[in-house]
Amino acid sequence: MKSHLWILAFGLLLLGCGKEVVDVSTLTTNPFDPAYAGTPVFEMIQHRTIAYTEDGVEHYRHEQDVRVRTDLMPSGAEFQVFVDLSPIATPVVQGQFTITREEATLGQTYCHTIQLANGGGHGAKNTVCATATL
Repeated sequence: MKSHLWILAFGLLLLGCGKEVVDVSTLTTNPFDPAYAGTPVFEMIQHRTIAYTEDGVEHYRHEQDVRVRTDLMPSGAEFQVFVDLSPIATPVVQGQFTITREEATLGQTYCHTIQLANGGGHGAKNTVCATATL
């Protein structure tokens, strides 16, 4: 019986020594990592241009609705969203938010760099673009 325990203990010792060294620079699947290289975390759902008149002058507001791919994050992860390096002014509700440009020009393409953040710093980012049209 004792010899079986020694063999088992020796076998477990050998298994414990055979660990691979992981190169952390190759770990790019966590969206909270700045080097994230997976599926884009942000995707534009739709966009619209809204005409309005102020003091007799016609203006245009451009809005882009964006979805946060929370399915790419650990369950229950808390996060913040930055648009063009600033925290977003509108809340993320059910994984979605809207980027608004108050003074838009018809035919102009508007691109925004959106970045994920949490208490550990900034993570994944990608760009969404849309052209202001009526």
